Amino acid sequence: MTSLSFLGFRENGNSATMAVDLKNLCELRFLLLDGSLSSENITEFIEKLPQCSSSKLYYLILNDNSMTGIMPQVMGHLTSLTGLSLSNNSISGSISPGLQNFTSLEDLFLSSNHLSGQIPLLPRGLEILDVSMNFLSGHLHFGAPNIEVLILSSNKITGPIPEKFCELQHLSDLDLSNNSFAGELPICSSMPSLRSLLLSNNEFSGKFPSLIQSLSNLTLLDLSWNKFYGTLPIWIGHLAELRFLDLSHNMLYGSIPVNITHLRQLQLLNLSFNNISGSIPQPLSKLMAMAKTHIPTTNVPDWYVGWENNEFLDSLSAVTKHQQHKYAAQSILYIVGIDLSVNHLTGGIPDEMASLDGLRYLNFSRNCLRGNIPKNIGPMELVESVDFSWNSLSGEIPASLSDLTFLSVLDLSYNNLSGRIPSGRQLETVYDSNPTMYDGNNNLCGPPLQRNCSSGNSDPKHGNEKASGENSESLFFYFGLVSGFAVGLWAVLCALLFKKP
Repeated sequence: MTSLSFLGFRENGNSATMAVDLKNLCELRFLLLDGSLSSENITEFIEKLPQCSSSKLYYLILNDNSMTGIMPQVMGHLTSLTGLSLSNNSISGSISPGLQNFTSLEDLFLSSNHLSGQIPLLPRGLEILDVSMNFLSGHLHFGAPNIEVLILSSNKITGPIPEKFCELQHLSDLDLSNNSFAGELPICSSMPSLRSLLLSNNEFSGKFPSLIQSLSNLTLLDLSWNKFYGTLPIWIGHLAELRFLDLSHNMLYGSIPVNITHLRQLQLLNLSFNNISGSIPQPLSKLMAMAKTHIPTTNVPDWYVGWENNEFLDSLSAVTKHQQHKYAAQSILYIVGIDLSVNHLTGGIPDEMASLDGLRYLNFSRNCLRGNIPKNIGPMELVESVDFSWNSLSGEIPASLSDLTFLSVLDLSYNNLSGRIPSGRQLETVYDSNPTMYDGNNNLCGPPLQRNCSSGNSDPKHGNEKASGENSESLFFYFGLVSGFAVGLWAVLCALLFKKP
């Protein structure tokens, strides 16, 4: 079949073997065999591909085939490739420096293998590189000025980001998470195309990066688990396209700038595990993307369409329901939450928080918050996880909390809450899965606790009247005692005064 140009044999249960070679298929342009081959040696397979003097093989996809062996260092008969995908195999060895001679190569996917060594200089025409989840090491060198997507996550790469990073004017998605990068980020004048920057779980340091101020189209920013310090800059409120902001597990301090509420597209705000102080910004209602009316249902937003099928954006995560959950690109649209836990925040929980009725999770635990839980929390009907534990909140638990029908995790432990616990089937179900959710509130009473409510606890109004009556009786008693003592003393003195010697 020497005229064959397209051969697709995809997702066939890894049951096939490559019994014949394709050396004579000089017209073959696309070969798609992902998820079909049984375990096979990568070098032996490459030798079976077309070896014509004018090879036309443009795209080769061999993902999910459990291929073994060392990555071939010479693939001279494949220099016409524009796309090579070998992800999720067991290929070892180093990435061939000969790839630099693949002048037509635009897409290279080598993730989830056993590759080691340093990343070589890349073809100048390369646009997408995904080598995540390998054992690559050494420092990073850029050799592809037109790169658009660069995914190096979950390796052992060290050193700083080189200054040449600023020259990548076409870069749209950068993921360097889960490595050993260190130092400060370079200062770039402008990177207009960058929309996602994921640098979590490294050793980056320095003040909050000024580079970010120039990223006008930034949609996703994850700097978590690093050593950044300093205050949150006021200009962070000018990143109008920002939807996901994760700065957790750093050394940031100072207050949360009020104009962070200008980020009307923001769906995720995670500032947990820092040293942030001050109060929670009041005008939370400006975070319109956290309201139910702004969650897309039928019309998918433009920013999401480009990510929907990109597996390299599966690294975004959030702590909900006391567990860390990873979100695939297909579900990133539904991440809506605020996490300000483990800081030094003071003041109260703003009543305006209830206007964010699209929130899925809310975590203010381990701060110094005071005051009452907002009584109008009931309209937040989509919320699944609420954690206000380890604060100094007081007053009664609002009855509207029982209206949260999607609630599966609630933690109000170690506060100063008092009064009768609201009843409701949803709260009873939540308590069954977390019976410590009311611990450390000694003035709470009623089911499901074993502590019965006295008349004072069960009815605060009549309890106050009773306490007032008891106080009046006590005052009357002591007034009578003092008066009697004064009259008696005066009588004795008078008797002594008029008694003759």
